[in-house]
Amino acid sequence: MPPRLFRDFPLVKATIGATLIRTAETYAARQLPQNDLDLLVALRAHLLTATSVCNWVDDAVATDSPLIHPKNAERHITYPFNTFTGALIDLGSSDATKLGSQRAVTNERIHASCIEIRRRLLKNVERSSRQSNLVKQHAVHLLAKHGDPGHQENVRIILANPNEDIFVKRMAYAGLALGRMTGDGQERFLHELSRNDRLPRVMLAFDAVHYGDAGLNDGQLPADCRSFRNTIVNALRNMRHTTGYRVNLIGLFKLTSILATVGR
Repeated sequence: MPPRLFRDFPLVKATIGATLIRTAETYAARQLPQNDLDLLVALRAHLLTATSVCNWVDDAVATDSPLIHPKNAERHITYPFNTFTGALIDLGSSDATKLGSQRAVTNERIHASCIEIRRRLLKNVERSSRQSNLVKQHAVHLLAKHGDPGHQENVRIILANPNEDIFVKRMAYAGLALGRMTGDGQERFLHELSRNDRLPRVMLAFDAVHYGDAGLNDGQLPADCRSFRNTIVNALRNMRHTTGYRVNLIGLFKLTSILATVGR
C-alpha cells in the first residue's frame, strides 16, 4: 500500500497539523464565544473535523478511491468540513508552502499531494453523469475556490453551459467569488443573483443545510426552508471578518433574501 502522507511522514504531518490548528483557532474565535469554555468547545469540534478531513483525504489518495462520492458528500456539505478541506488544498499553492530549503522534501510531498487532490476533484466533475449531483456541486466548488487558473477556467466553461444544473452553478459562482484568485467572480455572482430568480433560493437552501438549519431531502437540497438562524449568524460573522466590498454585498444580499423568504 502506498505511504500515507499524514501518517508516514512526520515532518509533513507536523507542518499540516500546525496549519490546520491555526485554521481551527481562527474559526473557533469567529464563533464569538461567550467565555473560555465556549472557545475550547468550539476549538475541540473544529480540530476533530480537521482530523476527519485529513483521514478522509489520506485514505482516498492511498487507496486510489474517489475523493467525493455519494456516501461522504452529505458530510462534506456541512460547515466546517469543507473549510478544512480547502485549507488542506491551499497548502499546495506556491505561496503556502515556502517552508525553507531544509524542508524541500516536505514541500514537494505536500505540493504533490494537493495536486493529486485537485486531480481527483476534476475527475469527480468529469464523471458527474454517473454520480450524484451533490458530488459534482462540491467538486466544482472546491476547484473554483481552491484550484489553479486552469481549474477555474474549467468552472467557467461549466457556467457558460445554459443547460447546467442551477445548484451546480450556484456552487461554481460562490467558489469563484470566494477564491484566492477571484477576478470578476464576485461581480458576476452579484449580477447573477440579481437577474436569476432561482439563484437566491438555491443559495439559501444550500446555506441552510451547510450551517445546520435544515437537512437534505433524499440526498438533495430542500426545496423550501423557513429557518435560518445559523445561516444569519454565520453571514453576519463573515461580514464582520471580511474586508472585501463585494463579498459583503453578497452577504447583505443573502440577509435580505432571508428577510423576503421568512416574511412571506
